[in-house]
Order: sequence, then structure tokens, then C-alpha cells
Amino acid sequence: MDNKAGKIAAMIICVALAATTFSSIVPTNMNTPTISFVADDSVLIENERTSSGIEREFETMDMGDKIVYFHQRTIDGAIVEKDYIVFQLDRETRAVLDRKTHWRDNLPEHFPAMTVAREQAESMVEGVVQFSELYVISPESDVFPLEQTPENPTWIVRSLDEGVLTVTIIDAVDGGILGYGIPPPFTAFSLTGPWYSNPCSGNWHSWYTSAETWYNTMGYETEAIKWPTEDMVKSHIQSNTTTMFYELAHGGSTSFASGCIGGDTYETTYASEIESWIADYDKMSFTFLGSCGGMCNTGDNSLSYEFRKGSTEDTATVGYCGMATVECGPCWPISVLWQDALFELMSLGWTVKDAFDQANADFPACEPCMRFAGDEDFAVVPTLNGRNCIGSLEVTRENIIDLTAETDERGALGELNKALVEVDMAIAKVLKDGCKSSFDHLRKAAFYLEKLDRIGEADTAHITDILVFAVSRDTENKLMEAKFYEGTNPVADREIEETEWELSRAAEELNRGKSSEAIGCYKKAWEHAKRAIRYATE
Repeated sequence: MDNKAGKIAAMIICVALAATTFSSIVPTNMNTPTISFVADDSVLIENERTSSGIEREFETMDMGDKIVYFHQRTIDGAIVEKDYIVFQLDRETRAVLDRKTHWRDNLPEHFPAMTVAREQAESMVEGVVQFSELYVISPESDVFPLEQTPENPTWIVRSLDEGVLTVTIIDAVDGGILGYGIPPPFTAFSLTGPWYSNPCSGNWHSWYTSAETWYNTMGYETEAIKWPTEDMVKSHIQSNTTTMFYELAHGGSTSFASGCIGGDTYETTYASEIESWIADYDKMSFTFLGSCGGMCNTGDNSLSYEFRKGSTEDTATVGYCGMATVECGPCWPISVLWQDALFELMSLGWTVKDAFDQANADFPACEPCMRFAGDEDFAVVPTLNGRNCIGSLEVTRENIIDLTAETDERGALGELNKALVEVDMAIAKVLKDGCKSSFDHLRKAAFYLEKLDRIGEADTAHITDILVFAVSRDTENKLMEAKFYEGTNPVADREIEETEWELSRAAEELNRGKSSEAIGCYKKAWEHAKRAIRYATE
């Protein structure tokens, strides 16, 4: 496949990821298998509370069609990082849908007496203390990367000094400063970028490499760039192939970092710049906004709104709101796990919204800190969105122009010009409403090109093949999305059968050399698949 018709992802960390080539991934059934039934939630939770002889407190959380019970492990008042118990129950049937637990078995019931009080720990750091919390640091910690895991509980003190957010790790038993943690993205910085400026340093390695891995898994060959320049960011926005975007940087709902100027000063990308850069291009299919307040505002002039171009169809944004606040303190250490859960489910064909909800159910501590905006029925795998479709159309346009330059017969030039007009109109449609909106114009373009081929005035088969590729891929992916719901609704199943019948008709027309007629069949097939999805999800 020509790279112009491929898929691209971009990530900022600022990280910029560029990706091409879509690999087909067949979605699995999104229904979690039922484990057991309980007559009374209280019986289940009471058994869990008393099974170890230690009283365990569970927080109850309502999440859509699920009721989630969440227990955060603590020892002597210290949060045990990454240790938890989660029960997920069906709201109506009380079926236990899932039980997730992570529990270190090498920890004592009690630690040595802690001699360092909160006030003493806070007095040991520079700047204004935002908050402090006792933690038992995990050897698998993403946010407290010490060379040796402390045996004692530690005070985690977050402070702000002259615009610099610092996470200090202090041994709660002997009072020694053990090192420093990775700060969450933070909105207080007027400019955003690496962890610190003057000089610029640090990056959120675990987060962006996780995203890079999962974007590749979803079929988007991805290149990560740390601290890209503004031109690098702009090139991914002003692109007909970049379709997924990821950023994790200091910032808020209207700006985030794109790099570092001269090694000392943060470089900022603003929502107003995204609006300007993306104006003549298709909306971004999926955007992860990992700034502290990246998703607190999703209205006009926000990053979320501008990446979606204000649309709530075939596009979605996900990200943080308040990650640097006290409320989100328990979420930050498990935010990579939350992100992994989201991306894994997206890679299996779940809609972004369903994956988002399930990630919150799996890691309830993050539920207050995560936001979604966009199309709740949109899935990134499989997909062939407008940016990929338009890549094929631009190749078609170039081929028509090249053929026109080689032709001096007036009649042939007239037909080529008609085809070019239709392709230009198709591109305009794709930029506004996606690939399917261009089918009628592409059918007409194919008709004019076929006419030249039929009368022997020009060889246009290679051009119509590209048109058919764009239309067929978009339709076949829509069918795959519809078949995800196969068996859930008889009316939807009939629409799926109609889709497959129209695809067989398209194949017959192609065998007859009738690309324009085949595109008409693909259009009908796409519409049947869309109806199947609607019937299955209503």
C-alpha cells in the first residue's frame, strides 16, 4: 500500500509519534464472562473483608451498568502502591463480572514505628507544599523510580517552588531523603514541556512508550519523538495521514508542551494553533490529552474541541482532568496501568467509550481524574478514516494530472477534467464528513475514467483501482465493525446479510470491469452495515 494511503499516529511528550501501515486485527467479544452470582452484595464484600482476619474497607462506585467495589490496601495508614481489590458486578443481575487484585505477599502486618511526622516531612522541602501522603512504594513503581525499593513507608511530599513541581521521597522511619519522584503533568506552569526548565530535563518515559507500543499493536506503525519542535507538531496536525495523537506534558485544556527552546525554555502549543493548523485537514480520529487539566474543558477553544473540529462523530478524545490535585493522588501511580487497560481494549475492537468505562472499572481510583469526549460508538480498530481515504484520493488526483499532461486529444482531456473535478469534490467531502460521503463523486470519477479506457483513448485502470481500494477498505471495515454485534439483534443480522450481498455484487461488477457500478454497490453495503450497528446498539 502506498504510504500516502497509510495510517499515521502522532504522540507528544512532549512526544511525537508518526505511524504508517494498518494491520488487520479482528475484534473479540467485548462481553466479560460471568464468574458467579451472589444473592447479596453485602455477603460477598463481608466475606472479602473478613477472609484475612483484617478489616478491609470497600468503596462503592456506580459506573454505568456496573457496580464497582474498590479496596485500596493500606498498612499502618500508608497506601500500598499498586495493591488493591476490585469487584465488578452487573447492576441488574448482581452477577460478578470480574474480580481483580494485586497483592504483595512479602509485606509485614505492621512497620517499625514512624518517627517522622507529616509536618516534619513537609518542612524538609522547598517551596509551597501542595500535599503529602504516606506510601509503601512498589518495586514496580512508575512514578517513584528509586534504585532500591524502600523497606519502610515513605512520605511523598509534593511541593511547588517558582513554578517547578517537585515530588520528594522521605523515609518515614529514619527521616532521610531517598530521592525524587516523577511529577504529574501540571497546569500551573505558564509554558509546558519536559518535567523542568532552566535547563529542560526529564520525560514521562513509561507513559509514552506504553502508548507507542499500543498504537503499534492497533496497526499504527509509530515513531516517538521526545520534545519535538513546533514545526514537528504542526506537520502531524497538517497531515492527511496522521490519524491518532498522544501527548503527555505539563499543560491544561487550552495548551500543552511541544518541546524546549534552546534547552532552557518550554515551548507551548495552543488550542488556537491547532484550530488554525487543522482547518484544511480532517479531524483527528483519536487524541489522548495527558496534561493535568487537558480534558477539564472540552468546549470551543479547548484542545479536545479543536482536535475533534467540534465533531462528535467518528472522533474521540480521552485524557486527564486534575491529575495534579489531591483527589487524583491515588490515580497517578497507577495511571500507566489505566492507560494500558484502555489501549488494550481499544486494540481488541472495543469502542473508545466502552474501553474508557472498563478502564475506570478496572482502576476505580482513576475514575474521578479521567474524561471522555466525542463519539461513544467510535472504535479505532478497525477503521479507515478520512485521512487515510484522502491519501488514496490525492494519489488518484496526481495520476489524473500526470495522464492529462501526456494526452493531447481534446475528448480525452475533457473526460479527464471531469474526473478531476469529481475527485476534488470528493476530497472536499472527505475533509468535512469522512470517506463514505465521497462515494457518489468517486463513482462519477470512475465512470469518466472507465469511458476513456473503454474507447481506448487512455489506460486508466490503475487509477480506478485506487478509487476502488479506498471505497472497498472503508466499507469492509464498516462491515467488520458491524459483525462485532452479530447475533445480538435479528434485524441487525439481516442488515449484515444485506451488506455481504452488496459486497458480492461489487465483486461481480469489478469482474465485468465496471468500477463505477462496484462503487455504487459498496455505498449500499456501507449503509446496510451502518444500520446494523444502529439496530444493535439502540
